[in-house]
Amino acid sequence: AEVRGPKTAPYVSYIMHVRTAFTVRGLSRRYSDFTALDSRLRIEHEAGVPVLPSKRLFGSLTAAFIHERRRQLQTYLDTLMAD
Repeated sequence: AEVRGPKTAPYVSYIMHVRTAFTVRGLSRRYSDFTALDSRLRIEHEAGVPVLPSKRLFGSLTAAFIHERRRQLQTYLDTLMAD
C-alpha cells in the first residue's frame, strides 16, 4: 500500500493480488473502489457477500492501520474469488 495525493487530501492505494486458476494479478485500488464493488455485489447477490472492513475517519494513514486494512481487504478478495 502507498499513500498518494496532495498533503491536503492524501489517500491510500492498496496493492492487492487476485489469484485465478492460472495467474496471479496485482492491482492497485483505493478503499472507495472496494466500497463501490461491495455495494454492487450486495445489490446483485443479496446473500454470500463477505463483510467489507469498516471505514475509519481518523488514524487511517498510520502504517499499522494500512497494513491491517490491506490484510483485511486481501481476505475479502480471496473470499470473493473462492466462491
